[in-house]
Amino acid sequence: KKGDIEVTGVYLADVLALVKLNADAAKVVFTASDGFQSEIDLPTLQACTGCMVSIGDDDVLGTAMPDMEGSMWVKDLVSIEIQ
Repeated sequence: KKGDIEVTGVYLADVLALVKLNADAAKVVFTASDGFQSEIDLPTLQACTGCMVSIGDDDVLGTAMPDMEGSMWVKDLVSIEIQ
């Protein structure tokens, strides 16, 4: 595909599988160091086999969200909150 990139990181579905989620959890909010936030509904994220917390060459975290709009990609990730 045009625009393919190589990303190193951890799959978010794998991370979510390790977390004890509250029964009322409905969405995940990603926050960048500059305050930018992106949110996605929990079932969509759990079903996304390619979504990752990426680890850049400079050890800065981010999100890699293939096939999702650019606003879902967060650079300089500082928090992940399940709501």
